[in-house]
Amino acid sequence: MKIRATWKKRIWGMALALCITLPALAQPALAAEEYIPGNPRWSGYKNQVQWDKPENAGSSDSFEYEAHLLLEGEVLENQTSEIQPYVFFSSDTVTLPQEEYTIRVRARWIMIVGDPDGQYMVADVGDWGPWASSGPEADGPAPAAAGSGKVELTFPDNGVSVSLQADLSEDAELYADTMAAESLLSADPGLEAQLPGLLSVYEISIRQSGRRLELGDIPIEIRIPLNDHLKSQSHHQAVYLGEEPEPLETVSEGDALIFEAPSLGRIAILGSDKPFVPVAASSDSPQSEASGTASMESKTPETSAQASDGNGSEEPVSPDSPQAEEPEPEKDDGETSYMAVGLIVAAAVAAGVTAFILLARRKKASSHK
Repeated sequence: MKIRATWKKRIWGMALALCITLPALAQPALAAEEYIPGNPRWSGYKNQVQWDKPENAGSSDSFEYEAHLLLEGEVLENQTSEIQPYVFFSSDTVTLPQEEYTIRVRARWIMIVGDPDGQYMVADVGDWGPWASSGPEADGPAPAAAGSGKVELTFPDNGVSVSLQADLSEDAELYADTMAAESLLSADPGLEAQLPGLLSVYEISIRQSGRRLELGDIPIEIRIPLNDHLKSQSHHQAVYLGEEPEPLETVSEGDALIFEAPSLGRIAILGSDKPFVPVAASSDSPQSEASGTASMESKTPETSAQASDGNGSEEPVSPDSPQAEEPEPEKDDGETSYMAVGLIVAAAVAAGVTAFILLARRKKASSHK
């Protein structure tokens, strides 16, 4: 009787464990609430960014966070963190004063199995919540209205100046910080072939009350003084770095380069000992080598997908070649977590059934004796 009672307790314990485990599969429905991190900010320690746990989170709730570092609307670096409400951005990325960058963070609920301060696994995840942001672009860029008044602004640190038609307040300021060419090419190696002879990169923006202005399609005349670094080459070409590099008609007047850009943003300056092909004739760039002029080569997906046959001709890559193989799709994290929990439940059920069979056999054997 005592042995039978002990086995009964074990079976009931296994059943109780299943009752506790199975409802955990429905946790994502309970975690559908939106969670927003609070007060993203620089901590003051190196390049660490931290934030507060979402206000509507429970004391036992855990989260995965995604943090972005932005400049002029462009995401420069992306970091993720589980449980801990902070990340460190690379010193190679943060080259300007920290207050020049915008921080944004979002969170999603995760189910932790194990010790959050030690060994644990993520059994399930919820949906990403809205972004929380801080910095110059936290509320979006401020609009600037076009007007009949001509505005001229100069950045005192390097003498870069702009001239445009817009209605700006008296506190509007021009920023024209320089960026090392190596930093641009390391961030986007594909630009190296598109920007031959890259000398300098300028981040040009106009700010009003600490917020970057969105000027839209207002033509802007930009004047960049020729410093010693730019003077190392005899001829120059300005390139507007939008979605695709756009060469701009550039003239040299005295000790300055003058060109008109479609908008403020990132401007690259190329240098060469040969004259650049005029922008209007850029479509004839294959003939530039014969005429002794420098040109920008723009790689397209079609040309980058070609391989040389060794005789100077180009052969398209065959769809059956290894280069054309499509990567296998990665399994969804949620699907993987459901499989893990399902295996645990299946193992528990199997253990319970095995124990029940062994108990029945033992009881049958004892009754025959």
